[in-house]
Amino acid sequence: MPELSARDRSVKRWQGAPLIGVVSACCATIGWLTLIVVARVDDPKSYTSFAVLWALYFFSTGALSGLQQEVTRSAVTRDRRDPAPSTTTVRRLGLSVGLCFAAVVAASYALWGPVVDATWLIVLPMACGAIGLALFITALGVLAAQGRWGVMAVVLVGDSVLRLVAVGIVGALTDSALWYAVAIVCGSLTWLPVLWLPGEASTRAMLRERWERRGLFERSLAAMASTACASLLIAGLPWLLALTMREDDGVVSGSLLAALVLFRSPVLVLTQGLRPVILRAMLDGGTDLVRHFWRAVAAYGAVAVVVTAGAWVAGPWLLSATFGSSFHVRSVHAAILVFSAVLLALATHLNLAFIAVDRHRKATEGWLVAVASTVIVLLLPIGLTERLMWAAVIGPAAGLAVMVWAWARVTSRSRWTDDEWMSTVGGSARSSGARRHG
Repeated sequence: MPELSARDRSVKRWQGAPLIGVVSACCATIGWLTLIVVARVDDPKSYTSFAVLWALYFFSTGALSGLQQEVTRSAVTRDRRDPAPSTTTVRRLGLSVGLCFAAVVAASYALWGPVVDATWLIVLPMACGAIGLALFITALGVLAAQGRWGVMAVVLVGDSVLRLVAVGIVGALTDSALWYAVAIVCGSLTWLPVLWLPGEASTRAMLRERWERRGLFERSLAAMASTACASLLIAGLPWLLALTMREDDGVVSGSLLAALVLFRSPVLVLTQGLRPVILRAMLDGGTDLVRHFWRAVAAYGAVAVVVTAGAWVAGPWLLSATFGSSFHVRSVHAAILVFSAVLLALATHLNLAFIAVDRHRKATEGWLVAVASTVIVLLLPIGLTERLMWAAVIGPAAGLAVMVWAWARVTSRSRWTDDEWMSTVGGSARSSGARRHG
């Protein structure tokens, strides 16, 4: 076969980006429709129970996405000619992680159960959902490694549509939190029929392949620690705010919470959805990761300037036009929230760069600093709105500073020659990469 030009290789490397970007936007829209359906058919008390279950499930989704990233990295870079003495299959990895998450869900029932106002039986669908979700995400990791973007799109859209239909049926028949839990978790089963189609034999075969066990579990846990922290800052910021509120703070402004969702969602949905494509492109043998890292910093900086200025000018109007005339936000607050979204998107992108070169712990350290900084700012003796605004920016900025500093230190070490970078990404130096891990 004729060798591809640099331009052709670059086009091929990013060919999944348009499809997965559109699919991510569609899934986010379907998620919004699901929330609207429940709000229309139920009273506020039932909606509160549903919202807690929804948040719990999607926080688990965010945390488990680290498993997907590590499965993709390992599938692309591992050396199949040198099997380790202690092995596991990809399916077993997903099942083991799912069982651990199910145990966490059951053990934490005392924290979320009273809010849901349901008996302990609700633990059963939520725990089973954690197991199904882990297997679902493991399958997505394999599909990303193979570049099967069309199949991944079908699985993702099927997940969202099945959940919408199930929630709509439950809402029409009952307001039971138990059945809402079943409806929420059922979408993660869509990968089963899709992967059993005749054309998916290679994906099923990879799920049965045996991989080195200990390093795989350790890297998966490190990756999940990063994505759990990211999920806490992206989806869990209102919860962190509520957790740190003082008695004299009063009630959080509904307009502010609406603005938090509206102005941060577009940037974050796109970046989060494109993570498999970005990681797979980074793992391509022709990618200069050092240059890619600094180009990403520059590109996101330029985007931040443009979208922050746009939010300053049009943010208040956009909020009122979207949520209604009773919702108001100051231009400066709209700009701050959009800017914070770009910071989180860049941190997510740089997190993938660390995973690509087997530096999972460096990414985790950055996210831990981001979470700690966010909580510290939320505890400051200043006004509620000011705390939220400063926390939205300072937390991600602190985490980013740690990541950029760590990357500069790693890439400046004399032992990291161009050949070593390529061998780490390409997979021919698996054993040396393990020694350099963290």
